[in-house]
Amino acid sequence: MATKVESRRESFSDRCNSFSDRLRRYSIRHGFCDQSTFAQHFRKRMGMTPLQFRKQYKR
Repeated sequence: MATKVESRRESFSDRCNSFSDRLRRYSIRHGFCDQSTFAQHFRKRMGMTPLQFRKQYKR
């Protein structure tokens, strides 16, 4: 029974670690006040949003 609970917990954790959450942490870590500011700067520099970039260059 404990293995089912742990498996579900890991699955939930993986889903919570979404692209948006990773982007938010990356933004703050690199000196932006929030995810929105980072996305604005990214779009101006790269010509696309971080999500568009991710989809285009996804392995």
